Amino acid sequence: DVAERRSISIGSSSVDRVEILSGLAEGETIIVSGYDNFREYERVLLTD
Repeated sequence: DVAERRSISIGSSSVDRVEILSGLAEGETIIVSGYDNFREYERVLLTD
């Protein structure tokens, strides 16, 4: 898999949840931490 930066629009948020209004399809995996150091289209290993 490769990492790709893209713009999203967010709606409501709480302490542990954020509503994504656009820019992300249902079921897509996102990077939520450590994303400052990746380059566009860099190969990544997805883990849980």
